[in-house]
Amino acid sequence: VMLIGAGGEMRRVAWSSRENYTDWNFSSTTNTAGFLDLQTETPLVTGANVREGTLVWSENRAFLGRYIGLPFIYGFDELGTTRLYSPNAFAEFDGRCVWMDESGFMAYGGGSMQPLSCPLSDYIFSDIDPEYGPRVTHASVNGKFDEVWFFYPSNGSTECDRYVLWNWS
Repeated sequence: VMLIGAGGEMRRVAWSSRENYTDWNFSSTTNTAGFLDLQTETPLVTGANVREGTLVWSENRAFLGRYIGLPFIYGFDELGTTRLYSPNAFAEFDGRCVWMDESGFMAYGGGSMQPLSCPLSDYIFSDIDPEYGPRVTHASVNGKFDEVWFFYPSNGSTECDRYVLWNWS
């Protein structure tokens, strides 16, 4: 189990002991619980499971956390600069992840992140309500059709009344 922003430290990722998910005793020498403060200037926002480990986003960067074994248990590599549009504007599927960045769409797979081509990006980002969009925009997976749907509120709306569809097959 991982906890983002552990103990009120907004740049800290902590994990419970591998042997007992309720054991968070970081000072114990007999368990594997621990924490790491990531090197970022902004607070951590959220995380997602991917094939290689756990993606963790700060307000302006993405990191990949991987199991590295004793004595440190987990290590985190910076993947690059990205600004997750909303804390729930991502979807994980088949060990990969796509998300809405503040300027477009991004994808993670195979150890790196890259921008996704979207000819409608300019329209979408001019259509999102600037007040409610960053709060309520979210994504979900439709595995039956290999799709990720991004839901967002259009200008003047407080509810997610528009969507964007991305197909990964």
